[in-house]
Amino acid sequence: MTRVTPLVGDWLAWGRTASRLLRVGVRRLGLRATLARLARGALRPHRFVLLGRGLEVAPAPRPPSGFDLALWERERLAAWRRGRAGLPLEFFLDEIHGVRRCAVVELAGAPVGLIWVYEPGAPSRFFRLAPGDVELNYGYVLPPFRRRGAFTALLSFACRALADHGHRRAFAAVHAANAVSLRAFQAAGFRPLVVVRRFVFGPRVDSTRLAA
Repeated sequence: MTRVTPLVGDWLAWGRTASRLLRVGVRRLGLRATLARLARGALRPHRFVLLGRGLEVAPAPRPPSGFDLALWERERLAAWRRGRAGLPLEFFLDEIHGVRRCAVVELAGAPVGLIWVYEPGAPSRFFRLAPGDVELNYGYVLPPFRRRGAFTALLSFACRALADHGHRRAFAAVHAANAVSLRAFQAAGFRPLVVVRRFVFGPRVDSTRLAA
């Protein structure tokens, strides 16, 4: 049997993810919008900041007034999505990447923002995660609910919940031009570790080589 090297495995995982993104995107957004989204990410190189933090000390966050914070399994989110049109693709990473759970910020029981939890074995774009490590990625807050501190509280909650589940470190990758998201992650205890460039595809970073 031919042994697949980590780099070849990363290429294969990227190809499978791109195929699912195209399929889900066309169904949810239409062909033109999906191709435009793919082109924005693939036609020029991008710089990303890799961040990390330990989860040993994770104080319980206080949600903004009127909001609640919770971990949702993908089945619960899929049931809530049913029949709802116009949701962004960030609400469908369970279908695109097979991610099992997300942390959500709720208003009256409905998610108005979320971030996905990537555990070892999940098809992370940037990290090859070791046991005990997780990645928080594809965070999104619906526009009417931004600028209230919801995203920072969501990140802090996710870290606390993951610490309670036995995880030791959390990582994230944020576009270098996304100053708002970078500030939120740093306010939630993450610190910048390294900057990487990506043009369509790049090898993943082994999380054991990062000092979060």
